[in-house]
Amino acid sequence: MKKFINLLLAIIIALAGHTFLYQPDKTEIKTAFSMPAEAAYQKKDSILKGQLKISVLNVGHGDAILLEGCGKTIMVDVGHSRNQDILLRKLAECGITRIDEIILTHHHQDHIGNILTIAQRYKPKLIYDSGMPNSEGVTSQKLEEAFRTGRYNRQILKADDKITLGDGYWIEVLAPGDYLDKKTYARVNNTSLVFMLHYWDFTMMFTGDTGNPVEAAMAARYGSHC
Repeated sequence: MKKFINLLLAIIIALAGHTFLYQPDKTEIKTAFSMPAEAAYQKKDSILKGQLKISVLNVGHGDAILLEGCGKTIMVDVGHSRNQDILLRKLAECGITRIDEIILTHHHQDHIGNILTIAQRYKPKLIYDSGMPNSEGVTSQKLEEAFRTGRYNRQILKADDKITLGDGYWIEVLAPGDYLDKKTYARVNNTSLVFMLHYWDFTMMFTGDTGNPVEAAMAARYGSHC
């Protein structure tokens, strides 16, 4: 019993010592928690040669990813239109004054919602997509009309396409492709561009909102590659 009491006292003393000795500065804690998530990505200095910077922007519902490297700024998806103000603010916080190219994974509003505003403001030289519009999407139909009239330059991507973005910097498209059953594309999510980003030895996969049938087909076709 005496040993148990001594052990209990030792634990209490140890805890008390930690409580009084470890006192983080409250101002620092407050600053850390109030700092915007994108503060670490703000463009205070230019991207060094040979570096790739990837910023996943918190724009509420929807995807918006910035790729900065080899002198190019590329966006993968542009978020939902109802959060347009958030997206524009995040781009300003990141110091973005131009967007060279845009990759749209698929034609759902939470991925292409701001494309007309972003394209008008930043004037990308090229917009990539799967070439599969959403017949029920207003923004998708407006974008298709803009492509038809030549307002924006478009490049449709499919499996096995490879796009060079810079020295050691390229994307490899895995889907959609002819190896997939056309019935799969009845769901807009399954029309998503799936691609592997390569930057020298670094790779990162982008999948949009592709579903299980496409994932299974890719696994069968590419194996461990994806």
